[in-house]
Amino acid sequence: MLTPLKNKNSRNNSCYTIRTIIPRGSVVNTFPLYDGKTELQLAERDYFIKSHTDSEPVYHFWKCLEADSRKVYDIVTCGELEYESEQMFRVIQEIWHKNDNLFLKSALFFMLNSYSSTGLVSSGEINKSNYNPLSLRNLKAFTMPEHFAVLHKKDITAEDIIESSDPNEYNLIIGGKFNFSLFVHGRSRGIEETIINHRELAKFVGKTNKKTLISFDYHPQIKMLFRNLNFTFVDEFGKPTTNKKNAKEVLIANF
Repeated sequence: MLTPLKNKNSRNNSCYTIRTIIPRGSVVNTFPLYDGKTELQLAERDYFIKSHTDSEPVYHFWKCLEADSRKVYDIVTCGELEYESEQMFRVIQEIWHKNDNLFLKSALFFMLNSYSSTGLVSSGEINKSNYNPLSLRNLKAFTMPEHFAVLHKKDITAEDIIESSDPNEYNLIIGGKFNFSLFVHGRSRGIEETIINHRELAKFVGKTNKKTLISFDYHPQIKMLFRNLNFTFVDEFGKPTTNKKNAKEVLIANF
């Protein structure tokens, strides 16, 4: 199943290699849920996915797709959400999440994700040229996989997910772009965004005995932070590589 969302802030193209590390049939806690690309691919390949998010709008979007994805599609294509001016899009970016109708809010989420230059909903340059018709086809065809559960808890962190997991489960933290900064929590974020403190995550994963795999877009500084863990480099095709020059992503495991 293909995701109807886009995410230009993370490659998320390492599913093939993840499946060589985490055994098929495993229960996997993932965090944070956004575009769902990796989670959907794993769920379709006999992994039991429990996908966590701290963002209520992200949770509602996926639960609306689970309940009736065609209803979201019908709202998107009804013609009432067509806005010609960039100024109007900016207004919608600021107020979309305040709508009480969850299906309409989910349709706005999809539309803004489609038109945003970054794939974020509350930020990013809005331009209709960013739109990819494939996203709408994926929305129309979407069916939630059987082994894909979406869970929400306000203010939950990656460390919370790992700590509360069963020892027989695996944890997959989708880190996206690596951030070495100490001030990651100081920047503003959209209501759909989840911020992970990579320094704190590195400390925690290095100490816990809960089986955890972290995916990042490759950055040469990653090894400075995540010490004494197992690294697998991933090339642009999602396959493992031993050549760092070809690395586009990296998977870091404590098992």
